[in-house]
Amino acid sequence: MNHVPIPSPASLSEVRTLVTAAARCWRTARDQRAKVQRRLYALLIDQDCGMLAPVFNGLLTFYEVALGRPIVVGRAELSSDEHALLRIVDGLDDHPITMSCSEGMAAAFSCAVRSARIMMAKVLAERIGPHRPTALVPIPLGLKGEERLFPWDGVNAEKAQHGQPFPS
Repeated sequence: MNHVPIPSPASLSEVRTLVTAAARCWRTARDQRAKVQRRLYALLIDQDCGMLAPVFNGLLTFYEVALGRPIVVGRAELSSDEHALLRIVDGLDDHPITMSCSEGMAAAFSCAVRSARIMMAKVLAERIGPHRPTALVPIPLGLKGEERLFPWDGVNAEKAQHGQPFPS
């Protein structure tokens, strides 16, 4: 597999809110048998993120397949499924969920996660500010991933502003 530099905004609180809102909208639309992408688009267009509607639809569909059950969303607090989804998108957990699907579906879910990261970075690039992407280690089928795609801690953010390389 090739290493591809992919910036990710997943550690930004704005993106965490966006992912959570999209998951809740997706779940409600599915439960009401409504047009999911239309609902997602209506939610996301106000934040200039309408392009992410099919991205979230695909990501959440594969997430539900990987779970082997319907995604549970919270109300005032985040559900455990929402916490796990945020950790998956951000690459923080080795095994945030137990997969209940075939190896092929796990691979498809891994691709959906990477695609969502790429698209969020593309759509939100102007809001993220100066950064220097890091090279990623490919995520195995088990969705192991220790990479944080944007090192937003103070030290690395300062280095990024001055064009210095990140530690690997």
